[in-house]
Amino acid sequence: MPDVTNFTYKLDGRVIATNDAIISGREVRTIGGLNPASGYILIQIADGSTRSIGLEEPTDLRQMPQPEFLSFEGDRTFSLTVNERGWEWGAAKLSAADIYRYASIDEELELILDSAGDAVIPADGEVTLGGQGVERIRSREAKTVVIKVTGDRIRCPRKSSAIVRLHFSPTLTPTSRNSSTR
Repeated sequence: MPDVTNFTYKLDGRVIATNDAIISGREVRTIGGLNPASGYILIQIADGSTRSIGLEEPTDLRQMPQPEFLSFEGDRTFSLTVNERGWEWGAAKLSAADIYRYASIDEELELILDSAGDAVIPADGEVTLGGQGVERIRSREAKTVVIKVTGDRIRCPRKSSAIVRLHFSPTLTPTSRNSSTR
């Protein structure tokens, strides 16, 4: 008789299958090869937020459209908010790329570390967690944009009447551009 139902979830990007709809945090860890299970923090990604899953805490895989978990070696979690949604993370550093991805934030928006006086988090940057209080991250429309012109990056105010001068090679004329496509 074939398997009635196969449930799947992602753990650290790997797809893992189980026949159990309800699985404990310990089982998620051990099935994924994280031994001893108590040596790892398990973070569940869901609905633009994250939360830690305890060893004996049950998780119903039927309640999530695409169950996803991340593991972190260690025993400490860090609390923060992203756009006023509670987050827990298993490492002292959190990359901007992970915030964009797991919080489902449009990459056209910029990230702001509100708890650091509205400091912009670079798209390739990271936030160090673990200071006093809860780190508050929010997204907003970027105040500047970067335009690439002939390989040069030019930063301009998003809403301004600034004129960007485009530089073309003096040897490339409209005629020579079109002649290569004929």
